[in-house]
Amino acid sequence: MGTPGAPASIAESGVSSWINEMDAYRVMARHLYEQARAKQFFSADPEIPSAATLRMAKGAYVCHPAENPRLETFSKAVAAINCEVCVCVSSPVVVAITSRLAWGTTEVPIKPAEHIQVVETMEDAALARKAQYAAFVRQECALLVWSDSVDNIIDRIQSLENKMVSFVWRSATASKIGGAITHPTLRSFNTQQSLALSGSSPNSSPASDAQHLSGSPAAEVRPPSVARGPSPIMLDLEKASMAQRDGTLVEERPTMLQGPVMQGLRVGLCTLLCGLMLRSLVAESLLDQNYMRFAIAAVIPLQFIVTLFFSGSIIYTLFMFFAPINQMSANTRYFSGQAPQRITTRLPHITVQMPVYKEDLEEVIRPTVASLQKAISTYCLQGGSAAIVVSDDGMQLISDKERAVRQEFYDVQNISWVARPGHNVNGFTRNGRFKKASNLNVTLQLSMAIDRMMEEMRPKDAEALDRWTEREEQQLYSECLARAIPSIHPGIQASGNIRMGELILLIDSDTRVPADCFIDAASEMSQCPDVGIIQHYSGVMIVTGNMFEKGIAFFTRLVNFAITYTIACGDIAPFVGHNAFLRWSAMQEAAFVDPMDGIKKIWSESHVSEDFDMALRLLMKGYCVRWATYSKGEFQEGVSLTAEDELNRWQKYAFGVSELIFHPFKQWLFKGPFTPLFRKFIGSKALPLHYKIAACAYMFSYYAIASAMPLTFALCLVQGWFYPILDLSFLPPFQVWISVAIVFGVASPIAMVIARFRSKQDGFFDALLEHLIWTPFLVIFFTGLSMHVLFALIAHPLGINMTWGATLKSLGKSNFFNEIPGLFKRFWPVLTISSAWIVAVVILGTPLVPLEWQISGFFTIWPSIWICVMHIIYPFALNPALLRFSF
Repeated sequence: MGTPGAPASIAESGVSSWINEMDAYRVMARHLYEQARAKQFFSADPEIPSAATLRMAKGAYVCHPAENPRLETFSKAVAAINCEVCVCVSSPVVVAITSRLAWGTTEVPIKPAEHIQVVETMEDAALARKAQYAAFVRQECALLVWSDSVDNIIDRIQSLENKMVSFVWRSATASKIGGAITHPTLRSFNTQQSLALSGSSPNSSPASDAQHLSGSPAAEVRPPSVARGPSPIMLDLEKASMAQRDGTLVEERPTMLQGPVMQGLRVGLCTLLCGLMLRSLVAESLLDQNYMRFAIAAVIPLQFIVTLFFSGSIIYTLFMFFAPINQMSANTRYFSGQAPQRITTRLPHITVQMPVYKEDLEEVIRPTVASLQKAISTYCLQGGSAAIVVSDDGMQLISDKERAVRQEFYDVQNISWVARPGHNVNGFTRNGRFKKASNLNVTLQLSMAIDRMMEEMRPKDAEALDRWTEREEQQLYSECLARAIPSIHPGIQASGNIRMGELILLIDSDTRVPADCFIDAASEMSQCPDVGIIQHYSGVMIVTGNMFEKGIAFFTRLVNFAITYTIACGDIAPFVGHNAFLRWSAMQEAAFVDPMDGIKKIWSESHVSEDFDMALRLLMKGYCVRWATYSKGEFQEGVSLTAEDELNRWQKYAFGVSELIFHPFKQWLFKGPFTPLFRKFIGSKALPLHYKIAACAYMFSYYAIASAMPLTFALCLVQGWFYPILDLSFLPPFQVWISVAIVFGVASPIAMVIARFRSKQDGFFDALLEHLIWTPFLVIFFTGLSMHVLFALIAHPLGINMTWGATLKSLGKSNFFNEIPGLFKRFWPVLTISSAWIVAVVILGTPLVPLEWQISGFFTIWPSIWICVMHIIYPFALNPALLRFSF
């Protein structure tokens, strides 16, 4: 007999299997049925359905017992759910629960954090939420349990059986001494059922209960927008709960002032450094009466810009050593160090929006979806609802075979998707340099268009709306989707329900999320209505395990820790564009009309840094952005896998900063140098001053990095040629190099180690060892970054087009001969400039040039030689494919 993997290999080789596929599925369906019956999961009453069914192909199921015509509706419902395996359970505890459920009950909390949905009939089970993996069928006195794996279905049923027995026992003994139900969810359910069934006999049939309580057909349900809210029998209690929440559970958080103090000291120190230069100019001018040197003062504003980030690093270092640090585990206005108190009222619908391009389905997308499905299942069991909507920009660009596989995967996983046509295909334009914003916008525009149409076409009067069924709602949605697509562009493709929920979780395609994160976001958003974005601290997901990826992972963790520290001290949190929950109503409130095409949009397509633009518009509308760390790094993201990919990321950010601040040079005469967005940012009274300082320091840091190489060259030439007659205000390049090395190479890492130890996030020696290991990597990386960032900052004002594709999510095999040609093709400008400078400095130090043009002295030439060498070795030393010496 062959191994379990044999049939697949036989099928792939074209050899027919020794056993008929249908017979195999029948055997397995019967086996599951017999296992369930042996464990007494089925009722002895023949009127109550009991069955097991397996998916053989899409829409085709094998059911046992196959001869029972009453199971036809069950099979159709399972096909609509589109699961791998499903068992219709009718054990005594299931019958005990379902026979006593009042009409209008939408869920049963068998545990405080595990709810099972309720549908009226087997026909309605087709509309059940798949992610909950179970549903009570009230009229049939049954429980449907399904799974995407045959191996764990019996164990899952057994687990639910145990929980249901415990639930029934707790409910029955609630009135006894010591047996009172204390959890509000369970207590509320017991009260609601008691009130609803007070006029009914416990032995009455489910159908008579429904008629007695409602006087309307039992199969009728409310539309999704209403069904997630309170049922008729819960309305008064829900109002009372909401009133109580509005009175006591809206959280008021303090605003930390340590952050504003640090920003003030940053500006003070920067002003002091610039003032020392001015002081030197004044003292010398008074001494020799030569006031022409005040022309040097023209560079003071540029000096202020370049040293603003440097000054902040000094202040942060001191505060990390000596200032309080307990705020890193507290909850403040812009920071959540502790998870919120979980709400027990209605949970909002959450949509996971994931932009996708041509990423590998098996290596990238599937693991991300598996992570999301666990979180969605947990949230559904807690009483909420969630769905995945993929904005797939690669769907219409990949091959037909890949497209079919991807669509089948989305269908099996119950994922909705929207796919745009390619750029300039049938008149469609993919706007933006990075394309992500316009990709997200198409999905959101389609969602909003469908919502408007459904609102117009849905019944208006209360009586008609009360009779409105979920099937009618779904039919209306399908009609509106078909009408909405041509209104945006007929080439757009879409499948599934793409309507946005009250909250949107925005993620990348290479993300892992915690299994229990949705209810905390829902609770925090409910308790803090002024929060527009909850940006989660992200851990790092290692994909390849190569040296460069681990080095960038270490740097990413440092950056996230530094952000956590500054936000906990009182700075406004950043929005980094992924692993963030966004309030959909706030996003629509902050929407704008794009002057390029007159269309109302959510995301800015004219900025590379669309996340900063979104955060700014929300802040100006009165919402705040919050940084959350209570997920303990379980939100995970991939980092750059190659040095070239990381350079693309830095160039994209640098280009985006220039785009945010400046117009291209050709527009300065008519529009001025600064963009309307930057002027609005600086002049807005809704934004606190310390936030403007911190944001400007971050943006100016790119100019500081970019200026390092050309400024070092210039200072070397000035000192080498004019040193005897230089003004005393001149700062030699070696002094600059020493200052930068001490602050960023010594003091900042030590301060980071101390802060990580003081905040109890790491052990002292563990953190110290980690810094010692990766400091050489970071030295090469940052020293070799200057020229690349400079190219991006120059490109935007000059109108030079720069585009970037999606970040690499996986890495193929490579070797020395594959890497070298691409390396020289990408890095030849930097390698040429750096090599030419080294040659020039060597020549200038020899008798080959006249004495007055010679440059000599270690302290004069060392900084420029150092930065050139780092630029040269950057693409070699940080390329794992080269360091493996694989040929």
